[in-house]
Amino acid sequence: MNMPHKITQPQTRQPRPSLTIKEIDSIRELRDELMLQAHLFKAELKDRWDETETQWHQLQKKMVPLRDAAGKSGAELGSALTLLADTVRDAYQDLRNAMPR
Repeated sequence: MNMPHKITQPQTRQPRPSLTIKEIDSIRELRDELMLQAHLFKAELKDRWDETETQWHQLQKKMVPLRDAAGKSGAELGSALTLLADTVRDAYQDLRNAMPR
């Protein structure tokens, strides 16, 4: 019998030193992959998806001015933004792991 993967609550993280635009792009790719499979989400995953999407939109809103300022060179971004990006990435990875295969 296939046991469903349990979605964990986000852990409190300490900010790491930096975040690059390349890392944001990898989170975007993970999100896009999940959006293609969203029809498979169970009700229990739907709430987590909605919460993570809210965080994603916050990240995107904060990224626009920083991306413009840093250029597309992969420059390092602020630690608060890094923390948010790590939280969003972890949530999307949990959702991907919980998806039926």
